[in-house]
Amino acid sequence: MSASDPLSIFGSDSEDEADKAPQHVPPPPPTLPFEMIESSQKDGGKGLRSTTFIKSGSLIFRDIATLRCPNSFPAESESEAQALQNSCVETRFSHLSLSSRTSLMTLASHVSPSSPTIAGIFQTNAVRLQGKDSADGAIFETFCRMNHSCNPNVSHQWKDDLQRLELTALRDIPPSTEMYVSYNNNNSNASSSDVLSTKERRKHLRDNFGFICMCELCVIDDEM
Repeated sequence: MSASDPLSIFGSDSEDEADKAPQHVPPPPPTLPFEMIESSQKDGGKGLRSTTFIKSGSLIFRDIATLRCPNSFPAESESEAQALQNSCVETRFSHLSLSSRTSLMTLASHVSPSSPTIAGIFQTNAVRLQGKDSADGAIFETFCRMNHSCNPNVSHQWKDDLQRLELTALRDIPPSTEMYVSYNNNNSNASSSDVLSTKERRKHLRDNFGFICMCELCVIDDEM
């Protein structure tokens, strides 16, 4: 037997042991407590609906910013500042994956509804961030799929330490219930009805998002 024989035998044994060793299998992704649906709201487009009971105060989801850009730019005029922001949005959009670009272009644009641009989509859907990130706005793909209610059942709050937008249940949400946030509030746990009248809420939503709010709270006010 040559000196190399023990090594070759050892090598064979090692391969056999490696074959027998348990293989690491990554855990399955967590099941989300919601699904995308066609909204029950008139002209609501897509929406999110709970798939399980969600307890009041519980964390529903932490959303990651897909497209982020400063809210304002130093300029000599408002039109110049807007042009600079549009350029920033378009440049950062071009660096996203094809799937992200495709998804973002399905979002609504109040600025140019018949021929949406990514700049118009950003203006319509971007959330102003808070804390150390207050100079920026960002689009969050999951958050942007939720429709508006003046009496929302979900709140949103930017966490600059986590770099995530937290979505939290404002009250118990039964299974198969559409989830709503308030577009009148930015990063707030309060209902917009606490500080604005129905007329004021509707004006803000019409001017900034292009729709007349027909949520349950507004309809009740109409009937009073």
